[in-house]
Amino acid sequence: MGYGHCSRHSEQSRLYCAEDVCRFSRDSTENRSRIEFQFLRESLVKAEVAHLDKKGELVRGKRASRRQKRGMAQTYTVTWKDAETQDETTLPIASYGLGRKVPRAKVARIMQYVQRQIDDLDVKEGRWFTGIGIVCFVFGGVLILLRVVVGSIFPQPPSRRDLSRRQLFK
Repeated sequence: MGYGHCSRHSEQSRLYCAEDVCRFSRDSTENRSRIEFQFLRESLVKAEVAHLDKKGELVRGKRASRRQKRGMAQTYTVTWKDAETQDETTLPIASYGLGRKVPRAKVARIMQYVQRQIDDLDVKEGRWFTGIGIVCFVFGGVLILLRVVVGSIFPQPPSRRDLSRRQLFK
């Protein structure tokens, strides 16, 4: 049960940028999707810290007050322009909370790349085990161990059917 939950809710995102080209990919087993984009370095506009509500959706702008944002999870987004249509695309790197320090550090690193202070960038975020899955896995193991221990201490008495067969064959 715990393993099944963890395998259904895993997610991995990667932003890899060389000197000229960037590649963004995200694999998610929760909704069985794979997103992959490739764009030029000049198309990368910005990265910023974002807030997620309890459903995992981005909260943009002034929609939430400072007090409401305190309870929200933090992640970071990457924005780039499409070369053909000139539309800006914004995607969150992770659809779950990363804490406070990780998004800020990763945004600073991406902005260094945008401002041409560094030439290579490789940002990875992944979630393989969820808290609920780990708890289910631990409780499942404990329940199996208890069943083995209780079964060996209190053996089941033979049923009437087994006794009647033994008497016939004596």
